[in-house]
Amino acid sequence: MDEDRIRTVGAFLKTLPECVPSDWTFDGLPGVGDPYAIDFFFLAVKHQYGFWLDDGEKYESPMFGVIDGRRLKGSDFIWHAILRSGRRNHDIYNIERQSTLSRSQIFDTFADDEGQCPLPMFETHCRIWKSYSRDLLQLNRTPRQIVESCRADPNPVSALLRILASVGGYKEDPLAKKA
Repeated sequence: MDEDRIRTVGAFLKTLPECVPSDWTFDGLPGVGDPYAIDFFFLAVKHQYGFWLDDGEKYESPMFGVIDGRRLKGSDFIWHAILRSGRRNHDIYNIERQSTLSRSQIFDTFADDEGQCPLPMFETHCRIWKSYSRDLLQLNRTPRQIVESCRADPNPVSALLRILASVGGYKEDPLAKKA
């Protein structure tokens, strides 16, 4: 990461009148000031994949699921499912709790209104869930602690990438697209 270039581009964008600040929130994400926002994103981002159905050889159609009566496609379904679970019980964001969740409890997190999990690659989501919590427990750091340490680093983006390179759900991605 070229931290100087990132700062230069950021400073330039601030000068453009058409670049108005955004809170980057939308339906399905925590609101501004939500105390669980960092935990939500660390938990949810790693599940942003596999939103399609195939016939074993090629793509057939996108995945949809219904939450609160709304038909949601792929990524939107993931955001809403995890946010709904977190609103029902904030303990889902607790790393120790995540490490003890059973397959059935992870299924319930991603269940639609009919009680079915529409994720085509559900078993991989279970493995990533377990790997993520195990790795964070091994690091002995919460998502909030990771963010705070990265903010204090002279190169915060590079620091975050280094840490996530050892965390399940992120470490499997050589291009660090989820980080």
